[in-house]
Amino acid sequence: MEFKFLNIIYLLIFLLINTNVSFAKESNTKTETKSNNKTEGVYKLANSIDGLKMEDWYPILKDYTAETFFMDIKLEEIESMISLYRTFRKKKNTFDELDAKILRNMEDRLNTRLQEIGFEGFFIKLPIRSCKEGIPSKTAEIEKMNEEMTNDLRNSYKPEVWGKELSPQDLDDNFKLHALMTTAFKALKCRNAEDAINLLTSSFLAFQDMVIHTQIYIPENKTGKELKYTFAIRSFENRLRLEREFRCFVKNGRMVGISQFYYLFIIQEYQYPERVAEIKEKLVTFHDKFIKPLMTHMEEYVIDLVLFDDGTVNVIEPNPYHLSDGRLIKVDDEKDQEILAGKVEETVIRVTKTVPSDLHEIVVAFEQKLVKMNSHRVSYDFIKELAPDNTICYNISFPDLL
Repeated sequence: MEFKFLNIIYLLIFLLINTNVSFAKESNTKTETKSNNKTEGVYKLANSIDGLKMEDWYPILKDYTAETFFMDIKLEEIESMISLYRTFRKKKNTFDELDAKILRNMEDRLNTRLQEIGFEGFFIKLPIRSCKEGIPSKTAEIEKMNEEMTNDLRNSYKPEVWGKELSPQDLDDNFKLHALMTTAFKALKCRNAEDAINLLTSSFLAFQDMVIHTQIYIPENKTGKELKYTFAIRSFENRLRLEREFRCFVKNGRMVGISQFYYLFIIQEYQYPERVAEIKEKLVTFHDKFIKPLMTHMEEYVIDLVLFDDGTVNVIEPNPYHLSDGRLIKVDDEKDQEILAGKVEETVIRVTKTVPSDLHEIVVAFEQKLVKMNSHRVSYDFIKELAPDNTICYNISFPDLL
């Protein structure tokens, strides 16, 4: 039951972060590649992130985002993680004892780094992507956490001030989805290297990041210098609430559009124009005062911001302008194209006003799909089976698996 529940929340978050994955008309971000066939989508992503790798932007924006430390990762470790992902997710059985020992060595190095840093909890991020849809270690508290979150939402609901009355079914589904997404986010909080490895090796986004490095950046490196690959170990921000995260679009230094990031559920406070206007003012003011002066090297970018309960704003991360999901700002809408081109004078902000007509069907379909999934393992189980102890394995040359 616990694993079925875990996978429900992660499939839902995967659905949410991958809806309308690109707002570039011709973008195709499907990057699973075979042999040396590098897809157009991978190249588009790889060639659109100048200045947007974590190690590039963090030194610039570090005063306005979560504290972050870095750790270099070896090529054989990247390849072993790719192999474990393919075995765990794709059932290709490419993961062997040598891979397991390599990842045991990486686990020891990462735990040592974590002890030096001293975070109570952390989020693991790769140079380009975040493994938001990965599966962490088994956590007995996950289901209880979701139940408490759902009850809190129900208890805080005030029909006398709700902007638009929902049907009982819509209201219940809205609470469920909001709680599931929040629980999924909280479950991404890593406590140790084992949690991080589970996330990294069960995430398609992490797999995509590693494939870009090994299939594009390394083969096309003409500098004569070894290309570094790093983990970003970020302090987990407990103050972050999903309903307060916004995707902001900046064109020629001006914030032209803002979208509620997690847009499949309705937020009660956003049904009132004066509150939405207040949020817009806070986000624009923060960007113009603190971020714009630091980002003059980029003409356009997407930046995800979070508004904390105390009214302060923080940066989650910047993203490429033409390969980021527009959320509630749609590229195939003629008016929205005007917004993204910077042709609308006022900053446009969009929040969810109604639940999707098929929200209940989406949840039910995912639950039914999960029944058929083999959800009794996490990726780290493969490591424990093949390398039961922390046998250190240094200086191993590893063949190219890609």
